[in-house]
Amino acid sequence: MLVLGGRQLQVIAKCTIEHDYWLMRQIDAANVGSLDGPTAGESADAYVDAMVRRVIASGHALVLLGGLLAPAELELKHWTPAVAAEMTAFLGGLMSDDDKLAVRGLIAQTLLGFFLSAIGSAGISPTSSVVAPPVAAPDEPIAMRGTTSTAGA
Repeated sequence: MLVLGGRQLQVIAKCTIEHDYWLMRQIDAANVGSLDGPTAGESADAYVDAMVRRVIASGHALVLLGGLLAPAELELKHWTPAVAAEMTAFLGGLMSDDDKLAVRGLIAQTLLGFFLSAIGSAGISPTSSVVAPPVAAPDEPIAMRGTTSTAGA
């Protein structure tokens, strides 16, 4: 669980097939579905920063992040695209510096974690499991580099 704007949220690690397909469509719309690995000599921090900038530049960062967050009280089997729309609007309205820093950290952690796990799953054969590892355990606090926000509280 994490707290943004005084509201408790959960990171969606596993959800409905409707959610999976919705998220795939959003990734396609954002044109960020293929992320190349770091270039020779590029540090992990520089790579993550470049990928965060790419996702933000796509204009779809909040939609994608809104699709990976849900109200803490929501049973994920009841997720709908309207939940993602509400989360996207909520994220877009955050104003505090701590929340803005936390959202940037969440973009790095959840979106890039999701993309990188999907890249790792891409080579799996159709006869094996294709479930990507969760972004974060449901009860695991979200730690963001360089922030003192209330995330994980």
